[in-house]
Amino acid sequence: MQSILIIVLVVATGVICVKLPGYYANFKAATVWRQATAKHNNGNTAEALIQFKTIYSQLQWNGRFLYHYGNTLMKQGTYQEAIACYESGKTLLPFSSLYENLGMAYLAQASITNDVNITEEYYRRADSNLRAAAAILPWRITPRYNLAYLHYRCGHTNKVLEYASQIIEMPMKKYNPHSIAMKQEAKKYLLHYGYTNVFIFTNVFNIYDRSMWNEGKW
Repeated sequence: MQSILIIVLVVATGVICVKLPGYYANFKAATVWRQATAKHNNGNTAEALIQFKTIYSQLQWNGRFLYHYGNTLMKQGTYQEAIACYESGKTLLPFSSLYENLGMAYLAQASITNDVNITEEYYRRADSNLRAAAAILPWRITPRYNLAYLHYRCGHTNKVLEYASQIIEMPMKKYNPHSIAMKQEAKKYLLHYGYTNVFIFTNVFNIYDRSMWNEGKW
């Protein structure tokens, strides 16, 4: 019996010795990640980017990490690298904000691309990802606001009117100045294209009450 206990202890000690360095490395990477995110949030994206790069090899399979890393790359204006992070991230952890930021990265890259065919492809991908973001969380106004802006840039009048009309009529998850500002911008689109007497709806709804989603319209 004693010999069995000794064997068990030896095996357990060996497992701990093998696993411990890996646990410490992951803990250290997570700490650097938190520090980098804090620096990004405080506007110090240059230092945040340096820290993100040091832990990329360890956390490249973490969708949330790729999202945060992509956000910093976007702030730094390195859109192609941001796109690569977001594209990898959405296969691991697809969520609305990631799709939305990916769409905006494609839109930003399109604005600095000289090749017309490539620009059109970037616009197409921006549209696809922004629509995915809107579909995942139907009550969010921001993806539709960005879709209206995208199609305004592209000269797609019908699409601008479609999304602008949705935005001014959509109830808000909560009353806040940012949502009101987006509704006011949507109203400007409609007025620009000849609409009159445009009324902005500012009602707030409960996202858990599915009957208020007005499915099929937004």
